[in-house]
Amino acid sequence: MLLFISLLFAGAAYAVWYHFTEIGIPCIFRLITGVSCPGCGITRMLAALFFLDFHAAYEANAYLFVTFPFAVFELIFEVRRKLLHKRPPLWNQILLILYLTGLISFGILRALSEPHTHGLAALLFAP
Repeated sequence: MLLFISLLFAGAAYAVWYHFTEIGIPCIFRLITGVSCPGCGITRMLAALFFLDFHAAYEANAYLFVTFPFAVFELIFEVRRKLLHKRPPLWNQILLILYLTGLISFGILRALSEPHTHGLAALLFAP
């Protein structure tokens, strides 16, 4: 429980820090490729949610914003499952595969349509 409270406090402190300084953890994938990964924007999204700015949170990472309740449920379910020493049920494994498939699809579609990098499609199909 102490670890959870410590992580919650650290996350809140980081959200406040990021909100006022806009200095965040850089995405290595984006630094190397110039294209956003599926997780890009999660820091901005969580900081915006901390300040109840839902529009900014959606703009930062739409997929993770929309599926955030599922992710919270999954985290609680997983902690409970581990505490009870149970195996993951098949339905849960299928849900996680579908979730990750959606996340990867979101990342590909976002990369194809990024205007500031002229889209990944422009890089792949350049003459």
